[in-house]
Amino acid sequence: RLQWEKLIRLNIKSFFDAVITSEEVGKEKPNKLIYDVALSTMNGNPEKSVMIGNKFKADALGAVNAGLGAILVNSDITEEDRAYIKKEKLEITVVDDIGDINTIL
Repeated sequence: RLQWEKLIRLNIKSFFDAVITSEEVGKEKPNKLIYDVALSTMNGNPEKSVMIGNKFKADALGAVNAGLGAILVNSDITEEDRAYIKKEKLEITVVDDIGDINTIL
């Protein structure tokens, strides 16, 4: 409910078909269940889905562990995290500007 209220206040609710919150699921990111519920709600396929977020561990690693790709935007990702992404060959793209997402998708 709180997340919907934020979307209403920001006047962006119409851009979303569904919002899955940790309050509703009973688990927080990076728990795989929250991603599974989101995919199920949207009839999504993890191989064709991507999580866009700004937190490396909660957003990106959680998504990858659930079988999705991930895009990190304006993240405070460390060089150690970047090295881990490269070493493990994780499907995580890092961008500095949200406008760059259009060139990726």
